[in-house]
Amino acid sequence: TQYAAYRNISLDAARKSAVPELFSYEDTNGFITTYPLADGMNPGDLRPREILNISITDVENATTVGLFDMRQTKKDGTLVELIDTIFILIIWFFGVTAFAGPVMTLVVTPIERMIRLLSMLVKDPLGYQGTSRYNKFVLEEDHYTKNTRWTKDVLKGMETSFLMSTILRIGSLMKVGFGA
Repeated sequence: TQYAAYRNISLDAARKSAVPELFSYEDTNGFITTYPLADGMNPGDLRPREILNISITDVENATTVGLFDMRQTKKDGTLVELIDTIFILIIWFFGVTAFAGPVMTLVVTPIERMIRLLSMLVKDPLGYQGTSRYNKFVLEEDHYTKNTRWTKDVLKGMETSFLMSTILRIGSLMKVGFGA
């Protein structure tokens, strides 16, 4: 591109076909050719991240530099990232709601019930089964199993139900041990 006539023809052909975003070109002689941006914006108003600088150096150390307007590419990339983020948020939302219900039903609620049973055992180790609080606790279990999508057999097979029955056995053994 040392020859002005060839350079101008090449640059015009390139801008009309493959690289319409080219707005500045510096040839090996230091001659700078500028072109208006497609939307008429002043190239000086472009942000640094919107300019692509491509420098080519040949074996004789002659360098040519082309500056390209990358605004549309950046806007497209930003839109893709925004849609990607929204998609991920939607997946997270449905994932959390799909797993939160089962976790609450199968893990958290049974552990809370065990803690309540242990607190009843701590307050009255011998007579906890005769209290209204314990009777309400037993009735809640039936209500709890009716309001889940799992059957009573599935819930009884969970480790938390084994722990609950172990706590009840400990309570019964305490009653026997203390002579009640």
